[in-house]
Amino acid sequence: MDQKNNNSMMETQMLQQQMQNLMMQKENTRLQLLDLENAIKEVKDAKGEVYKTSGIVFIKSDKDKILKDLEEKKNDLDIRMKSLDKREETFKNQIMDTQQKE
Repeated sequence: MDQKNNNSMMETQMLQQQMQNLMMQKENTRLQLLDLENAIKEVKDAKGEVYKTSGIVFIKSDKDKILKDLEEKKNDLDIRMKSLDKREETFKNQIMDTQQKE
């Protein structure tokens, strides 16, 4: 019985650590999404020439092309966030299941 409880506790701790890592990934993704949303707004509001960075160099670029690239990156991050949300839900369920076993 003690060994079973010990294994359950270890499994719960492992899942909680994975959950913490997942939450850090979600926060990072959320911040990237905010940056992209701000960049999209700035490009949309920009009048005149628009530049993008390539490493440490600024390159004059077409506003529509930059918007398209930013929207694609945002879409990718939205998909990643949905995936992280699903993984979070799975971890929550697994944690609850292991805690009920204790």
